Amino acid sequence: MKKIVFLIVTLLLICLLPACQKKSDNNTTPTGYPSNEIDQPQIMYNDTIFYYWATGFDEELPNNYIYVGTVEEVDNETPPSENFVGSRIDVGQKIYADDKKSDTIYVEYENGYARFSLSSTQK
Repeated sequence: MKKIVFLIVTLLLICLLPACQKKSDNNTTPTGYPSNEIDQPQIMYNDTIFYYWATGFDEELPNNYIYVGTVEEVDNETPPSENFVGSRIDVGQKIYADDKKSDTIYVEYENGYARFSLSSTQK
């Protein structure tokens, strides 16, 4: 009987041991980015912030879109406040815009272009 009680107590202690481990210090959220950083790619162009809505990075550049500049600065902790500044993009990426369609811009990636717009419903 003493052996069974000892065995049960030992098994309970072994089961409780993992609960004593140190808590993770990496401060990440379910997005995989640190919790104090922006997780949605965005860029300011023409004093307007454009957002990437997961439309793919391999789109073709539509007609009438022309090169307007490159990403000059990236800050992943604060929303863009100046033109050609962005979050979750790379410095030097080319930006294309259409003067007649001010609600969408395109950013060049390795395999094509990504559409950035004011809302997720714009195409």
